[in-house]
Amino acid sequence: MDYTALIVAISFYGSFLNARKKRGCFVMWITSGLLWAIVDVLAAKYWRMLLDLVQVSFSIYGLWNWKRKEVNDKNPSKMP
Repeated sequence: MDYTALIVAISFYGSFLNARKKRGCFVMWITSGLLWAIVDVLAAKYWRMLLDLVQVSFSIYGLWNWKRKEVNDKNPSKMP
């Protein structure tokens, strides 16, 4: 079964959430990126898989950084 349409929808939803400045965009991008990496491995597109995993790592960093900023905004005395 071809799941690419579902993965595309998850990616689009992540972009929509990002445009709305919602932190959930990173969760959608992490999910879609990992799913694309699986699709790429199954198709033996290893360089494309590497791209997906790098983008997943950026999404993880973005999520972490966003959470950190929220904590700092709530507790300004703890900012570095």
